Amino acid sequence: MQPNPSALAIACTLSPGDYAERLRAFRRLFAASLRGVRREPTHLPLTFEDGAGREGELRDLLRREQECCPFFGFAVAAAGDALVVEVTVPDGAEECLDDLVRLAGRARAGSRA
Repeated sequence: MQPNPSALAIACTLSPGDYAERLRAFRRLFAASLRGVRREPTHLPLTFEDGAGREGELRDLLRREQECCPFFGFAVAAAGDALVVEVTVPDGAEECLDDLVRLAGRARAGSRA
């Protein structure tokens, strides 16, 4: 699922309501199974628990996200009892990774409250 960064606009095509629902889906996933986040310049490795049905749910969410934001690249790989998602963006879209890091941090903090 790797995009051609030079040919893609850095824009989302979701309506405001759909965007809000997508954020909720990411928050739920992050709160339920995100183990680790490591921010790097143009990519973001995310590590998730590989629970029952988790990979299908994760891949579906990432597929839907790439449909509305095709500048994102997502690669999913199994690593022992975890799933690692490599999120990439082209130069100029690094702020989108920062947004995911903030969303992950808030979701994880809320799941521990």
